[in-house]
Amino acid sequence: MKKPRFQLYRGLPKEIYLLFAVRVVNTVGSFVMPLLAMILTEKIGLSSADAGSFATLVCLTQAPCVLIGGKLIDAFGRRRMILLFNTLRALTYMSCALVAPGRAMAVLILLASDFYVFSWPAFDAVTADVVEGDASKQAFSFLYLGTNLGYAVGPVLGGLLFKDHLPLLFFLDGLTTLLSTGLVLLLPETKNRSVPAEPREGGVTEKTNTLRVLRRTPVLALFLLILLFYDFTYAQYGFTLPLQMDSLFSSAGPRLYSTLVSANAVVVIAFTPLITKLSARVCPLPAMAGGGALFFASFLLFAVSGRMIVFYAAIVLFTFGEIITTINTGVYIADATPPTHRGRVNSAANLVRGGGYALGPVVMGHLLEKTSYCAGWLFIAGLMGLGAALMFLLDFCAKRKSKAPSP
Repeated sequence: MKKPRFQLYRGLPKEIYLLFAVRVVNTVGSFVMPLLAMILTEKIGLSSADAGSFATLVCLTQAPCVLIGGKLIDAFGRRRMILLFNTLRALTYMSCALVAPGRAMAVLILLASDFYVFSWPAFDAVTADVVEGDASKQAFSFLYLGTNLGYAVGPVLGGLLFKDHLPLLFFLDGLTTLLSTGLVLLLPETKNRSVPAEPREGGVTEKTNTLRVLRRTPVLALFLLILLFYDFTYAQYGFTLPLQMDSLFSSAGPRLYSTLVSANAVVVIAFTPLITKLSARVCPLPAMAGGGALFFASFLLFAVSGRMIVFYAAIVLFTFGEIITTINTGVYIADATPPTHRGRVNSAANLVRGGGYALGPVVMGHLLEKTSYCAGWLFIAGLMGLGAALMFLLDFCAKRKSKAPSP
């Protein structure tokens, strides 16, 4: 008899099921960020170049936040940081509902995004604390599935509210963030749960500098640098794609883009368990290279697309790549990081990846003012192809090093 598709998610630690519920509630109300480019251009009145510069400014302000957040997470615990900064984020979004679109709203959006990055590495740290070994892919896959269960609903509702009910959009986003934060009260503290009594090989202790940890694991450091290519290009899903939809379909753009976001979530829900099962024995690095190849193919379709049916086909390919890369990124970082440094290394990963997100909108914002969307997507596809090739090369070099005889 064939086993149910979701059978592989049975037997995970109770903390994982609680984090799953937190993600579902949070993303059901995730209205603002999927529509950020349109809020900046249509409501606040920025040009595409200025919107790209603002998105870059957001990422730049996040840099110190993510480093400080990682240190706080390892020092004071995962649970406390989630409760504190998610609450601040929720209240900031609610404040956006009280101001007219303009500079004040943009500043509040920036603050909310900064509060978000303070706490987000804590979720990955909790996952790595409570799940190890073969169950890691299942846990990261399950949480990713929970995120997209919410995204299957949230962006569609956001698209409906965007035109005439912008204050309500902000208020509901803040409210659902508060509700998801309330669930975190049920989460036990996991800090130190898997920290070894003795220092790891190489003398890594809790006080070891994060840069020293990365120097001792060069494959991990190179992996994070290659993610710059992945995140520079992935950022265009939330920046170039909605602007392209707006350009092609005018006032129907926000609604049609929201359907693409929801289609992305539906594909995640339908195929994440299957892809997780099929890739269970595939090592993270070659899996990441394969996911990059799928991104590359989807960007080529975006370049030539003028009809919704082609956009939906591209989203399916894009989502397959997203599933593979999202699951394996978390697994690789968790496996390669000492338990004492999970908060800090996840923060460093978010900082490096944020560099890609920071460069993506500002570069593309200026590029799109001088060229077409087709040329822009071809440029993005080229960068993604390079990133996938580098990930494959990293895997090849890592395997050669592991097979080399010890001196």
